[in-house]
Amino acid sequence: SPLLIFTCKRENYLRETLTDVLKYIPADCSIGCPVIVSQDGQNAEVSQVIAEFQDKFGAIQLIHLHHKSALRKNANTYQALAIHYGWALRQVFDGHAVASKTARLPQRILILEEDIHISPDFFDYFKAMVPILEGDSSLFAVSAFNDNGYKGMVQDATRVLRSDFFPGLGWMLTRK
Repeated sequence: SPLLIFTCKRENYLRETLTDVLKYIPADCSIGCPVIVSQDGQNAEVSQVIAEFQDKFGAIQLIHLHHKSALRKNANTYQALAIHYGWALRQVFDGHAVASKTARLPQRILILEEDIHISPDFFDYFKAMVPILEGDSSLFAVSAFNDNGYKGMVQDATRVLRSDFFPGLGWMLTRK
């Protein structure tokens, strides 16, 4: 289950997100590997942060995808983001993002945007959610984001809720 991080032009946020990922990703790569950063456009500072972290990740492969900017004269930000998402998901699920042609095509993917901080149990949570997501064909995705998930706001930290809206911001979906 690769981790796909979307970025465009906020290198400071990306640096913080990659720092969190590096800190919490399982060393055995049981989930979240490889890490794929999909950059929309050619922002030099963002490219520099990605190159810096490619060295830091070492044995955990960090792949840098470049997407020609979808921001056009008549396109709004949401349209550009949707175009970038579609392109990057095709790159990963079709096997173009992973260098090794011997690697199996991913059956699921974790997704983050460049400005998300993850918790220490982020990868453990998604690993635990794989059987639920794959076992229930009525689920579109599993999300780790909760608008009210702060200390003092949560009564049961082990409770998982089903929602009829898409919360995004740190989620996993299957190839299907």
